[in-house]
Amino acid sequence: ALSFLASVLVIAFLTPEQALREALLRIWLVLLLTLLTCAFGAYWREYLRREQFLHRGLAQWLALHDELTGLSNRRLFKQHVQMAMAQASRDGRALALLLIDVDHFKRYNDRYGHDAGDHALQRVAAVLAVQAQRPLDLAARMGGEEMALLLYDIRPEQLGEHANAVVAAMAAEGLPHEDSPTAPVLTLSLGAALMRPGEGPERLYQRADALLYRAKNEGRNCACVEGMGTDERES
Repeated sequence: ALSFLASVLVIAFLTPEQALREALLRIWLVLLLTLLTCAFGAYWREYLRREQFLHRGLAQWLALHDELTGLSNRRLFKQHVQMAMAQASRDGRALALLLIDVDHFKRYNDRYGHDAGDHALQRVAAVLAVQAQRPLDLAARMGGEEMALLLYDIRPEQLGEHANAVVAAMAAEGLPHEDSPTAPVLTLSLGAALMRPGEGPERLYQRADALLYRAKNEGRNCACVEGMGTDERES
């Protein structure tokens, strides 16, 4: 189009007849305005398509992630755990579910305010995200102060180390919690269970949840771990 416009302009200036030159220049001007209009229209259409793509991607992300922490939400967790359990069964790999609860979180909110509580949940999420680095691992916020960590292809004998590392890492964050009867800083309770052959996601969740409540009953700021057919308490 630009070459054509340049050709018309050159012909106009080389034409000896004034009337023809003026007619060619008017045609050139009309063509130029048409080209600019088409170019703007094409740019605007592409811009709107890009915006639509980004908005669609953002909407999809928000539908599957927790906006506050950036972790996966319960919906994505349910989808992922079914897929991961099927994959682990096919590959003969171990799969562990860790359920985590922030100790005395209501007292923390009451003492420091909801903004501080939101910040604390973000710090907890950061601790969990460090543990979920492999493609089939997943860290999720299940609701409120309850989090979940799914670890794929984990060595059963190392599950206690992973669980204890989560609890220790949160304590090391050093977030003051003066109203906690457990510790002077914000702490976690954790229950960890390994997938058993033939069981579904609901049963795995129930066993991990039972271990989480056991950790709470045994003083909090600890992990209760099931593995190798036995339970052990990590603190």
